[in-house]
Amino acid sequence: MCGYRAFPAAWGDTLALGPGRHLLLHGENGSGKSSLGLALRDLLDPRTEAEGAVPFTQVRHVFDDQTFTGGHVTLHFDDDTAPMAWTYNGAAAGQFRPTAHALWDPMARSAAWMDYQRLRRLYEAGAGQFLDDIFPICRDLLLVDVPLSETNPVCFSAEWKAICEQASIRRPIGPRASYLITALRRRINLFNAALAGFIQVWQAAANRLLPRFVDSTELTFEPPTDATYNYVTGRGAGWRLTAPKLRLHLRYRGHVPTNPLAFLNEARLTACALALWFAALLRTRPRTLAPGQTYPRVLVLDDVLLGLDMDHRRPLLEVLEGPFAEWQVLLLTHNRAWYELARQRLPEDWHRAELFAVRVGDHEAPLLKDDEDHLYRALHFLGEDPSTARAIDVKAAAVHLRTKMELIVKAACEDFNIRVPYQRDVRQLQLSTLWGFLIGHEQEFALPPRWISIGQGRQKQLPGKRVMLRIVPPEVARRVALSLSWVLNPLSHSQTVERHRGEMLDAAFALDDLERALNYARRGQPLDADDLRQRLLRLIAIGPPRT
Repeated sequence: MCGYRAFPAAWGDTLALGPGRHLLLHGENGSGKSSLGLALRDLLDPRTEAEGAVPFTQVRHVFDDQTFTGGHVTLHFDDDTAPMAWTYNGAAAGQFRPTAHALWDPMARSAAWMDYQRLRRLYEAGAGQFLDDIFPICRDLLLVDVPLSETNPVCFSAEWKAICEQASIRRPIGPRASYLITALRRRINLFNAALAGFIQVWQAAANRLLPRFVDSTELTFEPPTDATYNYVTGRGAGWRLTAPKLRLHLRYRGHVPTNPLAFLNEARLTACALALWFAALLRTRPRTLAPGQTYPRVLVLDDVLLGLDMDHRRPLLEVLEGPFAEWQVLLLTHNRAWYELARQRLPEDWHRAELFAVRVGDHEAPLLKDDEDHLYRALHFLGEDPSTARAIDVKAAAVHLRTKMELIVKAACEDFNIRVPYQRDVRQLQLSTLWGFLIGHEQEFALPPRWISIGQGRQKQLPGKRVMLRIVPPEVARRVALSLSWVLNPLSHSQTVERHRGEMLDAAFALDDLERALNYARRGQPLDADDLRQRLLRLIAIGPPRT
């Protein structure tokens, strides 16, 4: 991006996901986070500018020299596909979007973007009554890329637009008029039948997703009122097209409120809107390419969860890793607590980064920084990463190791439902207390089958069994406890000396093994003791992944 919204002409960073497929981005207010999401939305907008697509001239960086014409938003691909560029020069020359690019059309028809304000439009549709008539919002937002049927790839929004255009044509007199009216009515009937069939599928899909976010809530569509095309007499006589009506009921604990906005809290309304949107997205079917060719199906979520508390936000990660596993997701947020939670829960194929706003002359510009794991950062300060020239700083390494230890223990206590003593002020809850309860926690593990020797070179396989074991292996617990005694003790580093570097490395090894053991326990598998340290040793040898 260059010369676009928050990104000035001199912005020199490139947001490359590297080995990661998805992006989790934290950005403070004004850092350019939303501009990143809007750049993808504007680049892949399938509408023309006459239909509402934003021209580049309206989104150029206002503090740039206005004679600068090199502004652009460019997508690069991880194969030999040519970059896709939306440029200020192209807009000035009448080339509004890179529609000639081989991937633009399928990506534009399958990309999805949502922010909190747009999400509110879903549950505030119908003049303040969520159930009144949501066809307009469906036409403009939810059903834009949903095909009419498995055999008809034309989307609902495009088909309704074509019907409206056909109905607006002035009818000739005579047999020709009767033929055109019959053809239009036949087309409207097919649209009505497709909409009625889709509503049933959509309702079922939304109600499967909704319990992931909130309980005791259900969505129910009334049979849609058909679109019609009839002759109206009297004043303003003529043929008139009437749009269909979609009425939606929200049922909460068996009660159907007449005004959901006044009855349900914002969390439930947000969850209902998310379920509807996600269910519609799952029905989108972008245009296919030649066999063997693929392209990114981009899904951008920009702070869509402001109406949900933290407990209701976590299921979103399961949805993204489940039904939307084939999409390329960009999850953007300004909420630090939510970012830290998502950062711990998401798998390794997510790239984590942060945006900051820095002062440049008379304006601010984004500063992009990869958010590496605290263990990597500690190794950097210990001089274990050959790709950096950073001087050894044992005290800085200790800070990152303590942070890593705290994140591991807190996440494990939450994931394994470990009960800890109540504290009115959670800041008074000591790490050592959590650690003591964690190492004493047991769960049932499934041991794999094993082979034993029965003599004369023969072996016998013993079946696997289920046993109760501690989730932290004793050897790992012993090594971490040794590190806790001083390396992870905040009071032990007022006078850091170089001879502590070896102990710091031992602490890093122990924390990596602890995290691995807990990840195995989350899957119900015990950690193989022979595999301890091997992963971290390989990481030290090759360095952490970098963009």
